[in-house]
Amino acid sequence: MQKKIRNMLGEKLLQEAGHVLEEYFHQPLEEAITDLRIRYLIDKDAREPVDILHGLHFSGLFYQIHNDAAEQLRRALARFVDGGYGLCLHCGDTIPEEWLLRSPLLSYCSRCMVNMRPLHKEEKEREMTTDYV
Repeated sequence: MQKKIRNMLGEKLLQEAGHVLEEYFHQPLEEAITDLRIRYLIDKDAREPVDILHGLHFSGLFYQIHNDAAEQLRRALARFVDGGYGLCLHCGDTIPEEWLLRSPLLSYCSRCMVNMRPLHKEEKEREMTTDYV
């Protein structure tokens, strides 16, 4: 992945992180980053989104939040840091960068999303029928 695209994707992930922090900690992303710099989890001179995301990932900050949005963000950060970001979790194919720029938390390619959709629909239908039994 080109450095320019990686930084653009990093910016998108930082925006997602900002939304989660605002919603659950009522804290702007900039304050969280400043705090992580003070605790030496992010280098004081780091300005690239990639470096900031590494600090956010290793800080464990998003493990304190227990909901789907934070879980998706944790997984995306882990893939970004480990090098698996942009690869489908099911088949390993590349997810188009344009898609990731629109939805940075995507985990599956279009083929796998389409193939998995009927399974999710069947599961939801089963859940609905068992709720009334």
